[in-house]
Amino acid sequence: MTAWEYDPANETIVWVDRNTLRDKAHEPAGPARFADVLHHVHPDDRSMLRDLAIRIFNEGGAFSTEFRMFAKNGTIRWMLGKGELLRKADLSGTGKIVGVTLDVSELKRTQVELQELAKRLMEAQEEERCRISRELHDDIGQRVALLGIELDLVRQLLQEHQPLRERVERAQLVTGELGTDLHQLSHALHSSKLKYLGLPAALRELCTRMADKHSLAIELDCQEHKLSLPEEEALALFRVAQEALNNVVRHSGATSVRVSLSQTAGELRLLVCDDGNGFDPTAKTSGIGLIGMRERMRAVQGDFQIISAPGAATEIHATVTFPSPLPLGTVIRQLKAGTIQ
Repeated sequence: MTAWEYDPANETIVWVDRNTLRDKAHEPAGPARFADVLHHVHPDDRSMLRDLAIRIFNEGGAFSTEFRMFAKNGTIRWMLGKGELLRKADLSGTGKIVGVTLDVSELKRTQVELQELAKRLMEAQEEERCRISRELHDDIGQRVALLGIELDLVRQLLQEHQPLRERVERAQLVTGELGTDLHQLSHALHSSKLKYLGLPAALRELCTRMADKHSLAIELDCQEHKLSLPEEEALALFRVAQEALNNVVRHSGATSVRVSLSQTAGELRLLVCDDGNGFDPTAKTSGIGLIGMRERMRAVQGDFQIISAPGAATEIHATVTFPSPLPLGTVIRQLKAGTIQ
């Protein structure tokens, strides 16, 4: 950790306490000009720090920000800077910014590795969903269909046995319903339309199925988007929409839902809004649905937000950017090598 003071009058930084960080970062022994210190900051972060200093000088207050610096051995370290503007007692001049800088590279590496682990767990979950979906469709579903055919043959043989024929007809009806439920469950576990026709088509099928099954009014605003959305991002948004609609059915008491997929410059945004009872998003819950949605968006470096309150509508916002960021495996390798950009 390093404690420091920055004097805007002469644009110099003085280090007050320099312990572990002095062996890692490029820091002179005495006062240094702010511009010289910025020279050792990653080029992509220099303007951000410069703008931050200007804002703090003009507006005052405290700040907390992360940035990258080149270490003495040439690797890149992630730093966390915290501080505030202290004005002079007589209010003359701008005062000084005082703060501390901490090396958080290990924390960043751990966060990325945990993110990679969560991603692998979700990939394993999707593989299992796909396997079960195939089993339901290709094996159990076909067997139920054959059972329905056999029951129809039995019904035809019982033309003169009215009570038995009626029981077989009831069994036929139950078998047909079972086949429909298996078909819907198979599609819920793994959407082939998502893979072959894209996210808008998969969302249309999802909304139609949920509306028919639960007598729910679902308004879908989902135009065809002329973009090649990576499979991971498309799957994350689809699963968020799926879980959000499931939560509406299970918990909200809503009668109508609006699902919107909109595209802006470099972003694709999903909105699911219902007219239900709402809830407190900050309250502890034993469910894993919200956690799963948040982790799915984190795995694709997307943004996830819940807006709700007891007695109010609930809005689920999920946003992904494109083109897709670097794969997490690449990020981890760059972090270990100290070359993360």
